[in-house]
Amino acid sequence: MNGRMAKKLHKEAMRLAKANWFEYVSAICNWPLSARLRFARDIIFHAKRYRKGVV
Repeated sequence: MNGRMAKKLHKEAMRLAKANWFEYVSAICNWPLSARLRFARDIIFHAKRYRKGVV
């Protein structure tokens, strides 16, 4: 999976997170493993970016 696809999935997840947290969690569980690992890595190492709400 390339970075562009991961970014697209992340935007979809953020949209779902604002609407309903259960849909957010289930959407992340449906992602491929590589996308979930990249998402987790980005949150851990780039937490400031996500706290500001800039994607």
